Amino acid sequence: MADPVAIFGVVLGGAGCVASAASAVYFRSQARAAHRQAAEAQRQSESAMDTMQDVYFLRKDGCVTDQYWHVWTKTFFRFYAKMPTFLQVFEFAADEGLVHPEFVAFFRSAIDGETLPDPARAGLATS
Repeated sequence: MADPVAIFGVVLGGAGCVASAASAVYFRSQARAAHRQAAEAQRQSESAMDTMQDVYFLRKDGCVTDQYWHVWTKTFFRFYAKMPTFLQVFEFAADEGLVHPEFVAFFRSAIDGETLPDPARAGLATS
């Protein structure tokens, strides 16, 4: 007759193997989800950067009202200036010349927490 303690030990060992396998599957699914989130954050950062650059030059051309400019400078520019993923994408785009140098200089003011200059009032020339 088999020893009940030995049987109990085999059952517990088997349960531990099953739990380990379930944990490995869960870990892998979490890693995949994190990778998808990072890719989406990068895509969203690129889109936001393009939009902010457009708003900057539309303001310079007189197409963005004072009210909307106030909203953009007090919220969106400041919000993205604190996001690590966005900042990585911005720095890469700036280094590669993918965004206009004038916008790069403007947005660096937001990153540094400085008062953002108004391109409609600055009379800066687009080069």
